[in-house]
Amino acid sequence: MGSDHSPIVLDSGEQGLSRPKYFYFENKWLLDPELMDLVIQKWQDSERRRPLDCYYVDAWHGSLAFLRQFLKGWGIQKAGEVKHLRSEILYQLEVIDSLADTVELPAQTWQKRYQLDNSLEYIYQVEESHWKQRCDLTWVLEGDSNTQIFSPIC
Repeated sequence: MGSDHSPIVLDSGEQGLSRPKYFYFENKWLLDPELMDLVIQKWQDSERRRPLDCYYVDAWHGSLAFLRQFLKGWGIQKAGEVKHLRSEILYQLEVIDSLADTVELPAQTWQKRYQLDNSLEYIYQVEESHWKQRCDLTWVLEGDSNTQIFSPIC
């Protein structure tokens, strides 16, 4: 004869299944002129933080982990800055264009408008690099299951 006890499974929902957080290098970061200096600086910072008696492979792995953590945060911060900058540039261009429709603009204002156009072109190049990488078949299949790519569009 078996037991008449039934186990009770209680799920508080506090600890869901955690997805592994993979690191993907963004090609658009290569367009940023300060990237190389930041990578060199962070690598040197990681060298100063590790113990002197650790193995070379452990030192290398620790430096990579430190750099990966930095690049993730830096990439998110940079994306926010670029988004804000794009909005600001578009607003300034709109103001200058509306002004140009009503009065004759001085040469300095036109020069500022051309500089804003160049800055906006750079931002568009960064965005193009971003979407080109995301639309790659490997990224779609293995990257983030296509959820972050097309969700905002649909």
